[in-house]
Amino acid sequence: MSDERHAGSLLDFTPWGGAYNRVPPDATAFPHRDARFLLKQTATVAPGARPGPWLDESHALTHPYGTGGAYPNFPEPGLPDEAYYLGNTARLRRIRETYDPSGLFTTAAG
Repeated sequence: MSDERHAGSLLDFTPWGGAYNRVPPDATAFPHRDARFLLKQTATVAPGARPGPWLDESHALTHPYGTGGAYPNFPEPGLPDEAYYLGNTARLRRIRETYDPSGLFTTAAG
């Protein structure tokens, strides 16, 4: 790209299905059991720079075909717990209140 602050863009498709889909979505904290692929969208930029329109356009183009959720291993600032845990969020909050009330094990993804 012509923007010197933008170092690169990447779309990474990881096949899921198979064993991922054999486990019911509510059996674990990880609810993304009906997804056939994981799409990781990455824009590498200089510190303090914005990725420009590529990332927003890529997200807008692919989002309607996704699960509506986000993968917890790729946390995004500002996303609520529901994005990562979908229908399992309320149960996970109850578990946290019981077993981790101080938030010691809480991650950036919730």
